[in-house]
Amino acid sequence: MAFPGGRRQADDADDVATARRETLEEVGLDLSSATLAGALPAQRSPLRRPDIALSVFPFLFRVEAWKDLGTSDEVASVHRFDVDALLGPDNRGTFRYQGWGYDRDLPCVRVDGALIWGMTLRMLDDLAEACGAPPRRDWPGAAT
Repeated sequence: MAFPGGRRQADDADDVATARRETLEEVGLDLSSATLAGALPAQRSPLRRPDIALSVFPFLFRVEAWKDLGTSDEVASVHRFDVDALLGPDNRGTFRYQGWGYDRDLPCVRVDGALIWGMTLRMLDDLAEACGAPPRRDWPGAAT
């Protein structure tokens, strides 16, 4: 489960242009007339591979009218969720993650049959914090 995104290309004017292009390519949402609402903190990815210096720069856009979104060769399915379901505590939990040398419970959100965790969940937590929620402390290694 992830947000649209990808690598910046030489003809992208900046990271915002990359976000707009990738969103159009991956789900068919044209953000050319959307209002840039802001940026969330950059996320280092993947945390399980510290040898790779890759950062993700999330941006928020305000879209006046939604249209049906599609899929691409990079996207298997598209989901829309209620903001309260994503950011509120009711669907918060943990799941057992095994892989890449890990075997532990990690925080997640379960909503409408989907499991949201990892960097995508960290971005949602940053969004909730930007909206006034207290910072989350349930991540392994999170400051207390």
